[in-house]
Amino acid sequence: MFFIKKMGLTATAVFFFFSCAAPEITGKTYAFIYGISDYSDYADSVGLSAASLQACQFDAQSFADALSAACGDSVEINLRIASNSTLIPSSDERPTKSRMLADFQEIASTLSAEDRFVFYFAGHGVSVRASEVDDTDFGEYGETAVSFSDREYLCLSVENPGEATEQKDVFLSDKELRDALAEVPCERKFVFLDCCHSGGMISSYPDINASIQNGFSNSKMHLAMQTYFNDRSTSEVQAHKNTWILAAAGETGLSYESSSINHGFFTYAVLLAFAEGDRNGDGFISWSELCAYAASACALILNEIDDISGSRKASGDMLVTCGSGAEEILFVSVTPSIESVL
Repeated sequence: MFFIKKMGLTATAVFFFFSCAAPEITGKTYAFIYGISDYSDYADSVGLSAASLQACQFDAQSFADALSAACGDSVEINLRIASNSTLIPSSDERPTKSRMLADFQEIASTLSAEDRFVFYFAGHGVSVRASEVDDTDFGEYGETAVSFSDREYLCLSVENPGEATEQKDVFLSDKELRDALAEVPCERKFVFLDCCHSGGMISSYPDINASIQNGFSNSKMHLAMQTYFNDRSTSEVQAHKNTWILAAAGETGLSYESSSINHGFFTYAVLLAFAEGDRNGDGFISWSELCAYAASACALILNEIDDISGSRKASGDMLVTCGSGAEEILFVSVTPSIESVL
């Protein structure tokens, strides 16, 4: 910065030099990415009204490719897919509930505090009474608390398609996910949930179905979670310590996919943010930039779909976010080549 200060007839040049550290992402990134499209063999037995999905296999693969392009050699990706497409084959180890929990246990002993952890899930999400899934589970607050009588679940895969399956063997509950996240020791954890009812996976308290469309700071979810983190001392709070979460729908909301783009709208918007979300031009996508871009993109995409199909989608319930740390934490570097993975 250069200033000229006039003193009588003499011009004196005064130089001030400010040293600003360039932003950087430190530590190694470890990612668990799960995409489940194939529910055909057990959807009826576990009460899924909609069987197989089309986009989740492509969502998971594209998210893995984008993260790899953004992080380069500093990322280690564990990708598990249950596919119903020849274009994206199923992984050797299917994304079952037991496999996912084992993955979390293994990574908990691997990561250090300075590392980064990314968890991504695309598939079915459901909200059902806890005791219907497992008769020993009466919910976190007991069945007498009407508002909290349901749990939200991620619907996972089966090891041997065609075998008899119970809900508790394939449904991973909100509490199970939070407990698994709490055991991951690193200080930067990023969670992406592209499924129906995914906002309910964040927390059962407070019971909020809120969303944002333009950024992070003023959202009802953010304000509620701020109070929540400050006022409560529970396993839920511990699970969200140093954790940033982006979900495709509110607790009672739905997530949508499109056969025309082979993606869920939420994941597609997040992937676009990898390339276009850098608002301040520093070459990185911060978490707040990612959230703001994805929220706007989701709204635009859904509005376009509404205009084409005439079928109204719940765009106001398409994106939920919360986080226990600084909003400006860096997520990835800008990825200009993202179009190649879409």
